Amino acid sequence: MLKIDLSYSWGVFSAHYSVNIVTGLTTLLGGSGEGKSTLLQLIGGFLEGEGGLSFDGDNLQKKRLMSGRSRLFFKVITCFLN
Repeated sequence: MLKIDLSYSWGVFSAHYSVNIVTGLTTLLGGSGEGKSTLLQLIGGFLEGEGGLSFDGDNLQKKRLMSGRSRLFFKVITCFLN
C-alpha cells in the first residue's frame, strides 16, 4: 500500500494530499488545475513538499533523498503495475 500525506505550497497556492492507495491500477482524475500533476511530481520527488510517503511500511522520503528521483518514481509506478 502506498501511503501519502504530503503538503506543498508555492506562492498563494497550497495543496495537501492524504490518501492510502492499494496495489493495482489506480486512476487519477480531476479537472484542470486541481493538482493531479502536482501530486505526481511530489511522489516522484520532482517537487519538495512536507509530510510522508511510504510503500508497504518502507519510508520513501529517505530513499528519495538518497537515490535518483526518476529511478524512485519508476520503482513506485512499477510496484503498482505488477
